[in-house]
Amino acid sequence: MKHLLCALLLMIAVDLSASAVNDCSRGKVDCRGACGMMVDANGDGFCDRGGLSRTADYWVLEIALGLLALYLVSTILSAKKVYSKSVHRKIWNYALLITFLVSGLLGLWLAVVVRYGISVSDYHAWLVWHVNVGIAMALVGVIHCVWHLRYYFPCKK
Repeated sequence: MKHLLCALLLMIAVDLSASAVNDCSRGKVDCRGACGMMVDANGDGFCDRGGLSRTADYWVLEIALGLLALYLVSTILSAKKVYSKSVHRKIWNYALLITFLVSGLLGLWLAVVVRYGISVSDYHAWLVWHVNVGIAMALVGVIHCVWHLRYYFPCKK
């Protein structure tokens, strides 16, 4: 549990220290290339030199706090014998499986869309879903790895 809390605190610190960089000479936000010097390396339709007003698309902190709360409730219910430790682990293993499948399949679909130039009505919204579910998958994966630390670093007796 200590390792999980340390990882969460590190993520919160990184999330709070991240900020959008705006190096547009005109100071534009959400610009679609009005000055003719548009750079759109990430393919979101907005100039990468300017900032975006939609900076809250990726919910790292909210997902991390929500998963931590769910994990704590799940751990408490398991400790109070509402359900067994085995059921507790199955719940989180299924959470890992579902987030992996959703993020992975969305990622494959988005790669096909980009590679073959398929027109999608709201590409950015699908990308946001892919990233947010991927964030959840990574956090559940951290929980899973913490459970199995003994496999990687066996205790010497």
